[in-house]
Amino acid sequence: MAALKCIYLLPEAEITDLYARLLFNQNEQRLYFEMNRVGLDKLSQLGSFRTLWIN
Repeated sequence: MAALKCIYLLPEAEITDLYARLLFNQNEQRLYFEMNRVGLDKLSQLGSFRTLWIN
């Protein structure tokens, strides 16, 4: 078996707590991600735009 050349500073449980995907309930999703009226008005002023692909 090859020797691991890693330094482990945190236990696996703490790594999971820090880097796991966050889960939001429905109320939190609405609070953090729903656009308010001001944001929707600003977004509607932008109109549409085209993306230019450069190879």
